[in-house]
Amino acid sequence: MKKVLITGASGFLGRHALEAMPTDQWPEIHAVSRNAKPGRDSQGVQWHRADLLSAHDIAGLMQDIRPTHLLHLAWETSPGQYVDSPQNERWSKMGEDLVRNFHQYGGQRVVVVGTCMEYDWDIQEDFVEDQTPLRPGYRYGQSKRELFLALEEYAKDHGLELAWARVFFVYGPYEQEKRLVASCIQALVHDREFVCRQGHLIRDYLHARDVGEALSLVLLSAIQGPVNIASGQGISLGHLIEKIAITIGKEKLIRIDNPEGPSKSGDRVVGSNNRLKGLQGWSPRYSLEQGLKNTIDWWSR
Repeated sequence: MKKVLITGASGFLGRHALEAMPTDQWPEIHAVSRNAKPGRDSQGVQWHRADLLSAHDIAGLMQDIRPTHLLHLAWETSPGQYVDSPQNERWSKMGEDLVRNFHQYGGQRVVVVGTCMEYDWDIQEDFVEDQTPLRPGYRYGQSKRELFLALEEYAKDHGLELAWARVFFVYGPYEQEKRLVASCIQALVHDREFVCRQGHLIRDYLHARDVGEALSLVLLSAIQGPVNIASGQGISLGHLIEKIAITIGKEKLIRIDNPEGPSKSGDRVVGSNNRLKGLQGWSPRYSLEQGLKNTIDWWSR
């Protein structure tokens, strides 16, 4: 019988991935969080409390559940801290322990969430899996890349199915308040000015529910190796902020600094999503306009 375990299930992406899990495909859904209360919720998800930085907790969790499938999202993601946090190395080491224990107790297929920050941001073309070089510039991307390389080798040596989901830029309900889209919406809803200081940067944004559904589909598929979780479309941050302001009707409250086009490393970060689109059944639920309206409505409530 298939059993799926989701780490980081109470976080931003974890909530959306959990909601996207088709219950007819998963007889047992287990979710783990450091602060979750063990039990069973109204949707039939079995919650477990564990510290995933503890080898003891990891071993106990896998021994108790013995999942066949694993979706691993847990990581340090605090805005303004995670990019260069020394915790990244600990989470990378934990990821190796987690997957080894998962496989030891009968695990068959794992999907680990990586990041677009693994890529070489000097490249100004769309990032393509297995083609664009990996050359992360920050601790977060470096630790994710190290985990990917270690798990790729382990999976080949032990016959474990591994997919590595490189997530690009995400927005939507449950987002942390200090992130760009959330902080902009909150400022405008409360009639405060919002200043975008890097309006020229081009980024690839996808609604969190679309990311959650993509992760669920990757887990159910047979695809292996890296797969970008991206919209495939770039938008400047200035244009993004303008769209939010127009939707709310507060255009006079925004200020866009440095609105000129891309000219140097890191100015354009867009992912090819051809591998993702090749999976039967995936297409984004939300256009950017629909997704922003959904997010604005959620924050307004």
